[in-house]
Amino acid sequence: MRRGPATPILEPMTAREIDETAVRLRELRADLVANLALAAIAFGLALGASTLWVPFALPLLAGGLTATVLGMRAFVRRSFLLDDLAEEPDAHSIPAVRRHVARTTPPAGPPQR
Repeated sequence: MRRGPATPILEPMTAREIDETAVRLRELRADLVANLALAAIAFGLALGASTLWVPFALPLLAGGLTATVLGMRAFVRRSFLLDDLAEEPDAHSIPAVRRHVARTTPPAGPPQR
């Protein structure tokens, strides 16, 4: 995408940009899952270390908090990217964008009176 958040669409996305964006979405999803899984493991180990070996509990807790923050950062970045791509008609060829648009668009029903 070659535009800023408030800039009008100047030209359509190229096939390469669509492919690169799809790869970026997959990478952000993988980062999200990996970081949150690591956080869960670190919190579990911190809980176990708090009863068995106390000096390791605080570093494991800090690692769990850090991994949680990194996972949430990946979630927010992916959400913002999906919101931006929902406005690009060419990006609707990406399955994740289509799902996002289907979730966020209200269903078309009969006209309101």
